[in-house]
This record gives sequence, C-alpha cells and structure tokens, in this order.
Amino acid sequence: MPHSPTATGTGDLPGAGLVPLLTTLLADLLGTEIEPDQDFFAAGGDSLTAIQLCSAAGAQGLELRLADVLVAPTVQQWADLLADRAAGDAPAAASGTAESARVPLTPTLHDFLEEFGSTRHHRNLVGVFRPLPAVGELELPAIDLAALERALARLVARRDSFRLRIRPDGAGWRQESVAAGAAVVPVERYRYEGEPADGPAYVEELASAAQRRLDLGDGPTGRVLAVESPGFTRLVLILHHLVADGLSWPLLVGELGEYYEQERAGLPVELPAAGSFADWAAAAVGRAGRPEARAEQQWWVDQPWEQAAPLPLDHPELRGSSTAAAEVFEWTELDPARTAALAEAVRRRPELTLPDVLLAALAAACDWAEGRPVLLKTVGHGRPAWPGTAPEATTGWFSTHCPLLLPTGGADSAERLAAAVAARTAVGEGGTGFGLARYLGPPEVRAELAARVSWDAAIDFNYLGTLRASAAGPFEELDEPAGRIFDPAHLVPCPIRLTSYLAEGSLVTRWMTSGPLWERSTVHRMQRRYLAALEDLAALLGAETAHPAAVADQADGADHADHDERTTS
Repeated sequence: MPHSPTATGTGDLPGAGLVPLLTTLLADLLGTEIEPDQDFFAAGGDSLTAIQLCSAAGAQGLELRLADVLVAPTVQQWADLLADRAAGDAPAAASGTAESARVPLTPTLHDFLEEFGSTRHHRNLVGVFRPLPAVGELELPAIDLAALERALARLVARRDSFRLRIRPDGAGWRQESVAAGAAVVPVERYRYEGEPADGPAYVEELASAAQRRLDLGDGPTGRVLAVESPGFTRLVLILHHLVADGLSWPLLVGELGEYYEQERAGLPVELPAAGSFADWAAAAVGRAGRPEARAEQQWWVDQPWEQAAPLPLDHPELRGSSTAAAEVFEWTELDPARTAALAEAVRRRPELTLPDVLLAALAAACDWAEGRPVLLKTVGHGRPAWPGTAPEATTGWFSTHCPLLLPTGGADSAERLAAAVAARTAVGEGGTGFGLARYLGPPEVRAELAARVSWDAAIDFNYLGTLRASAAGPFEELDEPAGRIFDPAHLVPCPIRLTSYLAEGSLVTRWMTSGPLWERSTVHRMQRRYLAALEDLAALLGAETAHPAAVADQADGADHADHDERTTS
C-alpha cells in the first residue's frame, strides 16, 4: 500500500528506525524475514527483487537506489546509508522532460518496432480493479471521476513515459517527449445495466475495443474505463507498453492510487523525485559508444549462433499462419509444497537461481536437439545500475531480449544444471549489451547480428518471479479478463514461448505455442519431459521428490492470461 500523505520521510527516521520498515518491505517481497545483517542475495534476493525493493521503498519516501542494494546487501547497511543521505542536501525533484524534446530510441524500442511496426499501436498492459469499501462499510463506493482525472493529470506530468510519442520518419522512426499539457489519459464512463455475474464479460468487451484505440504517434497512450452499476463497479487501466513494463506497472498503479486518494481528500502532496526515461535513453546511447561496450559487441559477434539446433516444427510450411490468435495456451505446475522445497534448496546454493533450474529442465525437454545447443530468446528486466541513472525510480519499457545458447548435451541433471549456470553467468548485465550491439552498435555489427540471430528459430524464455496484485490504494486488482494485449493478427516469431512464475506458492510455467506449427502430441511430450526434469533437479538439490502435475489445456483462456505478461515483458 503506498504511503499516506502524512507519512514521514527519511529526515524523521534515524538509521535504527529504518531497519524495521526495510525488513518489512523485504519480507513482503521474499516471503520470509531476514536479519538486519543477513546478506540479501544469500537469502534468495536477486536483481529483480532489488528493483522491486527500491520501488517499494520509494513509495515510503525512502531514496534507496539499485546501486545501494547491489553494493551493500544488508538491511542495516541500507538503513545507515539512507540516514546519511537524509542528513545531506536532498536532490531536487525531477519529473522527466517538461517540454517537447527528441528522445533517442532505446534497443528495446528498436526491437519492438522491428517486430510490431505495422501493429505498433496495439501492444498493451491492462489491469482490472474495483474500489474498496471504507472501513466498516459493505457497499462499494462510487468512482470520483473528477478526482481520478486530476490524479491522472498529475501522474502524466510526473512520468515522462506517458508523454513519449513515436512516428515514422523517412525509412526509420522518430521518438519525442511532448509537453506535459499535450498528453492526456482519457477517462471513459460506462453505465452497466446487466446482472453483476455478467459484468466481467461486459468489461472485457469494452476493454478489448479500448485497447485498439491507442495511438503511439498522436496519443493517447493510455485509457481508463470506469464501469458502474448499483451492484457492479470496475476500473480498467490500459497502458501501451511504451508507457510501462512489468516493473513499471506496480509503480504507476501505486502512484495513481495515492494521487487519487489525495485528490479526494483535497490534500495534494508531492511524491519523491521521479527518474526520466528520456535521460535513461540518452544514457543507453552513450553507453553503446564506450570502449567496454565495443569489446562486448565483438563477444556477441563471436558466439557460435549457427550451432543452434533447428526447432522440430511439425508443420513449418504454415509459418505464415502462426498468429497471436492461433497460439495455444497451456500450463504446467508444481504444487506449493514441492515448490517451497525446491525454492529452499535453491536458497541454500547461493550460486544458483530458480531460472537456472528452469533452464536445466528445459534443456532436458529438448532431447530432440541431440546434444546441440538450443537458441533461447531470454527476457530480462533491462535495468543495469549504470552511473548517473536511477532505473528503479523511472517508468517506461526497459525489459530486454537477449539470445542464449542453452547447452543440452549433459548426461544427467547435475551436468545440465552446471551448463545452464555457466551459460547464464557468461552474459553480463542481464544481456543488456546484446541490444546495444544489435541496434546501436557499428553498422557491420548490427548487420551481422541481424543475419545470424533470428527469433523465428528461438524459444522465448521468461521468468517473472512472484506474481502479486499491484497495490492501488483505494482499489483492488482483480484477475479478470480484459482482452488481448496485442493484435490477434500479429505474426508471433517464437513458435514456443515459456513464461514461468510463482503464484500462490506454486511454480507455474505457461506454454504459449503455435497451433499451426505444432502437433499437440509434440508439445505435450516436451512438457512431460520438462516436468520430469524438474522432479529430478528437486531431488538433486535436496528437495522432496515432486511428481509431475497434469498439463491443463487452456487454449480458450488465452485472452484471460494475456495481461500476466506485464511483469517483465
């Protein structure tokens, strides 16, 4: 829950007083309490959790930076650092670019436009919320549209990712940030007359239509739908991916909820300083020209991409029919008890991460590769702690795509796990350097990587961490459908997309596979081998042996699941 307008900042909290607050924030993220002098990473933390911690601390008025967590990884060190920082001169608040300005395209946006150029306006994140009743009351409150519109205006002024615009420019694209007054997130009000039980379907229909009415060139890049009746009230927040990725989403939702509460109470209070996506974009371009980046560009060129095994597609001739609408959604799952045992085993091995285990399981599932590596399109949060930047306080689309050659030739689970760790750790900064090389490097480097690395031959691999409903102050986020997050006619490059996450204590992997390209029997065989490999890995790491869960075929539920991708994609 975001802090209230009367919450105190670091100036009122000495270092000792910050420890309980930081410990509580961290326990909410890790699912377990740690001691003030316990190493954050040894306790199961990672860079993704570190970014979430910085965002949660920022909502409490604490200026905890990503670099702080990475360099001094204990609660006590953070508390001391924050107390020292509060004793100095506070930096001036920043709210991004105030007036119109040219903004360079980041590698993430180059990648997006390369794939989604013709359908660029429809690539969204969406959430469905309902207002919470006041304490001691049962009736749902009405949505105060005037307060909501004022809150949105303040959020747009604060966050320059709302004000980014992309238009064709000759043979390429041009991005700029427009002035705060030129960007609006419209609120649309609908009166629902049907039965409450049928309300979610009505909201999904409205949201599906609204998602097709965003515009990257002229705006808006976000919409809000307010649907009300005496027994049914919903608020739908639709943002283009340009505005937010999965880590930006809860930050924006929390700030909108806080601004809304302030506007209803008539007590506007400014939030801590915000970072600027325009500044981040400029830093990325500058980073691509540094000597160390040039050296890494050559590393990417030197990788043996041609050794990757081709995917064993059953019907490669149907590639032109492999659209988003033709994807089949299925889930595999380990139950909470087995998941907890596996997670605890990983925590006891500081050199391992849960994604390493998932990679090793995937390697076992790819026995068709006959010992050759498999090309993965891995998804990262895209927020390295570069000097002079504050990615944890900035919203926008940071998440990156990076190729990884996953070894599959291990004789057993132990060898596959070691190979997965080695492959992952060989890539620095979560793979951010690949995007710098592929899209901002010298022309010859860009051309070679474009020719040798194709997502059409890759498996999309994404780990989201723990899924949680976003804290929205007076609103509660619901798991209800809101339509497709991108155009159903969009051609999906990766024939297999895997998204794994922890939800309600279970380790879940969502398989999104091309209906035209695969026979179901081929996909189900991979799923069975994947789950069996997870069982073997759990046993290897000292966890209780788990039995593979059944595969749940949920092709008809694709729309319902789409919005979950926002966590990092």
